[in-house]
This record gives sequence, C-alpha cells and structure tokens, in this order.
Amino acid sequence: MLAEQTEHKHLAKHDQGVHAWRVSYISGLTALFVYICTLPPTFTFGDSGEFIAAAYTLGIPHQPGYPLYVLIGKTFLSLPLPGDISWRMNLLSAVFGALAVTLSCRLFLDFIRRVYPKLDHRKCLLIAASAALILAFTPSFWLQAVIAEIYTLHLLLLVGTLYLLERWGQTNQSRYLKSAAFVMGLDTISHYSSAVVWPVLLWRIWYLRQEEKHTLSLRMAIRLAGLVVLGMTPILIVYIRALTEPLLETLPINSFRDFTVFVLSGSGGDWRGPGLTAAQLIELLKLTAPQTFIVFVFIAIAIVDLRKQDFGSFNYAIGGGGLIMIASLLILTQTLSPNQRTDIPSFLLPCLPFLFCAAVAGMASVFGWLKNFLIKRPGCYSMRYAYCLILLAVPLVEFNAGWKWCNRKNDVSARHFAECMLESLPKGAVAAPIEDSTCFPLYVLLWIEERRPDLLLWPIIPASPRHAESLLNPQNYPPSVQGRRVFTDLTPTTWTLAERMIPGLPLHELLPQTPIGDDAKQTAQVVPLDSIDNLIAPVHDFLANDQPGNTNHWARRVYGALYTTQGLFLERAQNQKEAARYFRAALKIDPAQADALQRLADWAVTENKLIEAQNYLDRLFELDSSISEAWVTKGRLQAKQNEPYEAIGSWEKARLLDADNLRSRQFLLHIYENLNETEAAAECKREIQEIQRESQPITGQ
Repeated sequence: MLAEQTEHKHLAKHDQGVHAWRVSYISGLTALFVYICTLPPTFTFGDSGEFIAAAYTLGIPHQPGYPLYVLIGKTFLSLPLPGDISWRMNLLSAVFGALAVTLSCRLFLDFIRRVYPKLDHRKCLLIAASAALILAFTPSFWLQAVIAEIYTLHLLLLVGTLYLLERWGQTNQSRYLKSAAFVMGLDTISHYSSAVVWPVLLWRIWYLRQEEKHTLSLRMAIRLAGLVVLGMTPILIVYIRALTEPLLETLPINSFRDFTVFVLSGSGGDWRGPGLTAAQLIELLKLTAPQTFIVFVFIAIAIVDLRKQDFGSFNYAIGGGGLIMIASLLILTQTLSPNQRTDIPSFLLPCLPFLFCAAVAGMASVFGWLKNFLIKRPGCYSMRYAYCLILLAVPLVEFNAGWKWCNRKNDVSARHFAECMLESLPKGAVAAPIEDSTCFPLYVLLWIEERRPDLLLWPIIPASPRHAESLLNPQNYPPSVQGRRVFTDLTPTTWTLAERMIPGLPLHELLPQTPIGDDAKQTAQVVPLDSIDNLIAPVHDFLANDQPGNTNHWARRVYGALYTTQGLFLERAQNQKEAARYFRAALKIDPAQADALQRLADWAVTENKLIEAQNYLDRLFELDSSISEAWVTKGRLQAKQNEPYEAIGSWEKARLLDADNLRSRQFLLHIYENLNETEAAAECKREIQEIQRESQPITGQ
C-alpha cells in the first residue's frame, strides 16, 4: 500500500512536470509568433548592421567582440531557412527571446512552488504563464527580440542560470549547479552587464546552501570557478580571428596585449560624471519596467507579503532586482554619452527576471487571500474566476500597449538611407560615415550584398569634434584613403566641420585643404528643403507613426540630422532665418534633435523672441542638461531679461561642462569686465587665448 502511494505521488509529480513544460512551450511559441509578425524585413539602425555582417563573415564587431553571438549567428545562417541574411538574423533574436520566455515560465513556476508550496498546481501554471507573457511583451524586451542584437541571448543565458540554480536548490544535484556556473561564464562574454548580477547569484547560492542544507566544499567551489572561466573561453576566438585579418575590427589587434585592451575596454565610454535628471530617469524607467499598472501592484503586494513568507526569496527578488537596477543606472548614466542613454533600458534587462519573480509572488499571494476569503464565504467562487480572467487579460493589455512601440514590420528606414548614400557617391570615393549610426547599414550593402565594390568604407570613430578636426589633415589618413575623394555625414556632434565641407545629401564631401573664414560662405549651397523631403518620403509614415522612445530613435535622429546639418551650413553662411526653417523641419521628424533646439533657442534670443527661446530651452533641458551650448544660450536669455548674475551662473556651468567652449568664456569676459572683476576677466582672457591657439586651422599639405 505504501509503495502504491509512493508510486502515485511520483506519477503525479511527473505529470506536473510535463504540464509545466507544455505551458512553458506554449508561452514561448506565442511570443515567437508575435515576434515573427513584428520583425523588420531588413537591417535596422544601431548595431544591427554590424552584428549581421559580423555573423556572415565571422568578423569581429565592436569590443568586446561578442564571439558567442557571432558563432551562433554564423551557424544559424547556414541553416536552410527562407529570407535574406538580415531577416534571418532578426529571426535569431526572436528565437532567443522565445527561448528566454520559455525558461522564464519554468523559473517563475519553480519560484512560486518554493514560496507557496500549498498553492494549487493549476493556479501556479496560470500565474507563471501570465508573468512569462507579460515579460515577453514588455517593450524594452520586445524591441530587442525583433532586431539583430545580443540582448535576447544575454537574457536567455541569465534566465538559464537562474533556472539551473533553482533546480539545484530543489534537487541538490550538483550537475545543475555546475551547469549554472558554465552558463554564467557564457553570459559574461555575451554582455558585460552580467557582472552586475554576480553578487546576487553568489548570494543566492549561499542562501540555498544554508536553507536546503546542501553541501558545498572548497573543492566544489574551485570547480565552479573553473567552469565559469571555461564558459568565458570563447572570447579567445576574437584573438584567433584577429590573426586572420577579419572584417569589422574596430580596434587594431596585433598582439595579445592589444587583444586584452580590446576585450576589457567593453563597449562603453569614459566616465562622464553626473548629468541625468530626475525627469530623464523616470522616462528611462518607464521604458524598462512593464507598462501595465497591475504588475506594479503585484510587486507591491510581494514587498508586503513575501517578506513574511520567505525572507530569503524576498531579498533575492526585490533586493536583487533593485540592486541590479540601481548599480546599472549608477554606472551607465555616468559612462554613456547623452545620445546613448536611450539604450539604458536594454542594459537594464537583467533586473527584469528578478522583479518578475516578485510579481509572480504577488499574484500567488492574492490567490492565497482569495482562498481564505472563499472558505468563509463559499458562495463567492466567481471572485476566483474573475481573478483568473484578470491574469489572462494582463498579457493582452501589455501586448496592446507594446504593439505600437515594437511593430517593426514596415521598418526599411536604414536600408533606404544606406541605399541613398551609395547612390550619391561618385565612382572610387571614400565613404566615412559615423560608425554606430550611418556606417553600420553600409556594412550589409557593401560586404554581404556586394554593392558598389569601387567604394572604400572608412568609419569615423568616435564621432567627436576632436576626431572630426583630425580628418582635416590628410597626413593622418591611411594610405588607402589618400588621394581619394572623402564623403562623410555631418552629424550634430561633428558640426564644426561645416566650414570645410560641400553640402550634399546625405553625405557631404570633405575638403581638408580649403581655408576657412570668409570662404565659409560657400556653404550657402545647401540642399533644398524639398530635396530632403523627397528623400524622406518613402519612410515618412513609419517615422511619423513611430514612438519617440523606442529603438528606432536611431532612424529619427539620422533623418532629423539631414535637416539639422543643412541648417548648420546656413548658419555658417550668416543666413539665420533660413537656417531656422531647416531646424524646425528637423524637429518635425525628431522632437529630440537637441542641436536643432539649441540653435533655434539661440536664434530666438537674437531676435528678442524671449518666450519662444524659453520654450525651446525647456524642451532641450528635458532631453539633456549637459549640453554646454544650451547653458550659453540660457545665459544670453537671462542677460536679455536683466538677470546678470543668473547669466554668469549659466555661463560658468557651460564653462565647467566643456573645457573648449569658447563662447562661454567670451560672454564671461565681457560681463566680468563690466562688473570690474579683473581677476575673473583675466582668467577668461587667458582661457580664450589658449582655446584659440589650440584650434588653429589645419590646412594640410
């Protein structure tokens, strides 16, 4: 009799496992179907073109090289699947995303069973499936699941690590813990943001060891460390490939030391100091977190109830997710440039599995409360059914909210722009566009589709004014570029080149030996407004219907820059009124075109349209408060409003933000002289002379 009962329990547990995987597969297939329906038909802006070309050619993308993604991508492209190369690489991200949703469903189910072991199995399945689909349709995740990017692979490996740890906690089988260590190593080389998760994972291992009384010897710890290192070994493929001179090598790798620098430099920037406002932080968190309000309610319930049920799980879900989010924000907002901060929601994806564990705990808590309530009032069973309907409806609400953000099936903006670039270039020219915005789309056209073999691609990295000035000296050019006509795109970060460029569309010819000064009036030869309108027309509807905060901010920025740069050319030619027309046209395409806002505000101050200037500045500071020229313009506005000391504060702020900002020093010199501040005026005069001396024009040889 006892044997029969034991066998019956074993069969029941087996059936529960089968049902769990079935529900997980259904969740993943549902997500995959939605992702396929919203895949862009070709490459997109951002890093998409680079990753597609890297996978196709087994090249080396930007640091740290992402070898695991490249190898999997190369293997996936070898499968006999329909569609072109770009679409299939987009499909690979969708597959990674669907697998992450499948494993997330199992992870959530195991988490519920740990915290609420007495909860009915069917209810646990409903909660886990609902949470997994909400995660699948969360905009920050969905957006990455439809483009050729590494974030869905990153989240898949992270969720896999968490699931294996939970299985180890339940079964005490060391194979799960060893597998988790190896997958953790793979995740580390997939994206460096996984390092932020390490403390939480180590704490979870320690907690499960204490809670479940598992043994973990020193020998096992050494083995686990070795498995993590083993999982990271694919990074050596970057060095091996570098020896064969592959495509897409953004930094030279001629020795193992160069390889080490390449890998450790990552893909971030330098430490930039604080500059993220509270309003910007709120907007970023809106993109990162689920949009459905009820999910926040479930997390709030978990904060109250989970601490009582299982304090260790409370620390894991709430504390771990919060720690990862805070640590990531502190690092990213200090290191990323302002135009990269729209990528922060993607970098914060690792916190979502932890926060969703808290959400499923909140969902389960409500079921427990309903059960206690219905025992006392047996006639109210409809409340339980109503709650089940809510759990089924929440993913639909999230899906509806995310569809208008994440539907990229008509996104051909990057291909259209890249083809326009190729059509505009003469035979044998050099294309030198900005690397991570307009150059990556050319990778696909030139290296995969083999368009225009006569052209030479010479990416500009980084897109900074200092680097742009180095382009004016032909002695700095590589031998393959010397003697050829060079064309580049005048993005807002490189607008100081305007005096030595012939305006074109969408690339401008660089004339390094052209003198500056009065000859800058040649820039009056701008591209007419209707010509830019005609170029944008084929993708105008997509841009107009797009949401400002999603991943297609690249498309808005690139196309908006077409108008902005022509306005900058007109400013150089002293045609401020006509330039304002182009700046306004830029804002219609991209309301976040910061340079257009700043120039319009500056022009409005000159024209004594102070209210209009204030409106432009308000919009600009909401976007980014670290633009030095914006503070210069604000100081001019305050001076016009008879607020001299407030103006000094703004100009000093600009002076602090940019050591090479000449205009801030000039205004400060003038006002300090009027106020008889001789020492401050002398310091400003010294700085002006130093800036002018360092920025002497390079005429070339």
